[in-house]
Amino acid sequence: LPDNLYKLTNLRYLDASYNEFTGELKPAIGNLTLLQVIIFRKNSLEGTIPKEIEKLRQLDILQLTFNNFNGEVPNGICDLDFKTFSTDCGKGRGVKGTAEVLCTCCTTCCDPTGICNHME
Repeated sequence: LPDNLYKLTNLRYLDASYNEFTGELKPAIGNLTLLQVIIFRKNSLEGTIPKEIEKLRQLDILQLTFNNFNGEVPNGICDLDFKTFSTDCGKGRGVKGTAEVLCTCCTTCCDPTGICNHME
């Protein structure tokens, strides 16, 4: 993702889906405290989901599906009050798949085959 993105501190809605972005989502995402929506579906982002997302207290929607994230979703992110939080967490909530993200608070978990399941 371009470094200038993290300087858009008045940004409220960010949809960067289907852009073939690569690299990691940087901790500087936590500087965008007015964000209400983040959608990064179908890119090639990798690494762990940064814990700094927990600073985004106004965030209602976080969609990170169909990327290459791994690891565990930090607890502080799970403390946010999401309407929608989706990622590739097929293993994390009992959905069969080979995804590598462990998420105990996702509202939707997707597996690498494209099957997504709403979690309750």
